[in-house]
Amino acid sequence: MAGTGIINVSVFNAARQPWGGPEVRMVLTDPFANSSNKKLVDKTLKKGTNQIVLEGVPADAGQRYILFLDADGHRSHSVFPVKPADDVPTPVNVMLIPNDPAPDFSAFSYNELQLRSPQFHQALSGGVAEGDFLGLPKKDSKFGLVRMAAVLNIEAKLRATALREGRAVDYVRKFNNLDCCERDRIKVEVAAEMPAQVKGLKSFNELNPDFNEVNHKGFPVSFKEKVAFCSLQLSFAKKPQAGTLSADIDIDLLTDVGHFGEVIRNKITKLKTDPFTVYVLLFDQGIRPLYTLKA
Repeated sequence: MAGTGIINVSVFNAARQPWGGPEVRMVLTDPFANSSNKKLVDKTLKKGTNQIVLEGVPADAGQRYILFLDADGHRSHSVFPVKPADDVPTPVNVMLIPNDPAPDFSAFSYNELQLRSPQFHQALSGGVAEGDFLGLPKKDSKFGLVRMAAVLNIEAKLRATALREGRAVDYVRKFNNLDCCERDRIKVEVAAEMPAQVKGLKSFNELNPDFNEVNHKGFPVSFKEKVAFCSLQLSFAKKPQAGTLSADIDIDLLTDVGHFGEVIRNKITKLKTDPFTVYVLLFDQGIRPLYTLKA
């Protein structure tokens, strides 16, 4: 049918395996439709169903849709934008994770990190012994698992992010100690030329130094990735010391106005950005950290 597209939806569990869990409610909406009924699809998938084809989706005007998924005992998740083409099927992969997610680091080791990300391995192992990193849950019973997940989320994002030359991970030089592995960020030494590798890129915005100093004290030179969700922020000290530059690297759930609200909420509630929500958003971007969540 002219002017319509096909969306092939694949549902995955927290371990990145095809969904085999309870019924899933799926809703496809057009947030920009003029009519009061913005829903195009509202159906419930039978238990264990992990593939569905949505046919006849209007695609004549470059429509952008939101896909919502819900399942009992799991966090709701939405994907935006879903933009079907009118000539080829559009694949969409969606992950649902438990309400109380638990990370699984059983397949992770420094050897695995070295194979997948040699520069990050060199930086981390230079200041943090493998036993200390893997032992974080014992040393910090409340936040150890969260800190490990945050580090590996950021590693994966850096590995997937292109700069002027090479990938962002290529410029990471050293973790000074285990305290550099925080609940929502890493504090690391990077190559002194890293800011120049980001400055002027169309994929990043340079932030106002005074504003950034409020939330990233000591790191006034900052760049934020131009994506709606799961945005990498690279913040740097003004001047290098001993050949490297101190950096504060984190991933924000939202961008621009949404991020401002996220910052205010975190300050009021004393919460940090949830690494397991980041894990799902990275999946949406086709990025796979070197750990999984238990299904």
